[in-house]
Amino acid sequence: INRTEVTEKEQNSEDDDEEMPEIVETLVCKHCMNEYMQCDFLPESAEDLRKHFAEIPKHLMSCPKVPDHVKSKLQTLKAFRAVQESMLKRGAQKRITNTIWRRVEKHFSCDDDTPASAAEERDFSSEVLATTLLSESDRTLVSEFTFYTMQQMEPCILENSGNGARSMFAFGFPGLACKHCAGKPNARKFFYRTPDILSGNYAHIPNHVMSCKHTPFEIKQTLAGKKRVHQEQKQRLQRGSQRIFFNNVWDRLHKRKV
Repeated sequence: INRTEVTEKEQNSEDDDEEMPEIVETLVCKHCMNEYMQCDFLPESAEDLRKHFAEIPKHLMSCPKVPDHVKSKLQTLKAFRAVQESMLKRGAQKRITNTIWRRVEKHFSCDDDTPASAAEERDFSSEVLATTLLSESDRTLVSEFTFYTMQQMEPCILENSGNGARSMFAFGFPGLACKHCAGKPNARKFFYRTPDILSGNYAHIPNHVMSCKHTPFEIKQTLAGKKRVHQEQKQRLQRGSQRIFFNNVWDRLHKRKV
């Protein structure tokens, strides 16, 4: 399981277009994290993680992206689970989930000794909003589906409103907004701390575009057509090109030279 981040309720049904800019911690299966329909786990506390732990091995055993040797190892370990648990000291499982949860929280927390990012040091919202996210040279780095999806995004900033108490981003932090529902009530925005997190959670963006009630029908139709050849085109791409693509997008958003 890898750590990542999504906006709260991002995992809701496709008909839910409410913007939830509060950032929460989540765990994601490392085997399907870059797929269109990745599996996220959203515990709210260490206790919640313990309570819903069974969902994780259940997903791993059913996930088509998990290698057979991993599933075989899980099956073997499951057979000895009861015996091993009987040998553990009282409270051991609680301690390990507490430790994991502290690491998740630390991953998303801001270290007071860490220098502020460029977004936090100065207000460059006007520069961010004028950013051109894509370049024609980016087309060769990803499938037509991914490029067309990102054409439906525009730059935005985290405004001084609706930012929940658990947010890990400063006001003015650059993000992506659906250009079709931007400026409308409950507009959808996406905020990512790093380009790797953007790349790993990219699937939420086409999910929204396809479900957004403001996206024109012809755009949804075009996107659906491009999705049908998405996997075939991905296989022809140079290894690592998609990562370069999202690094470029993230760097432009954060006003870094590409």
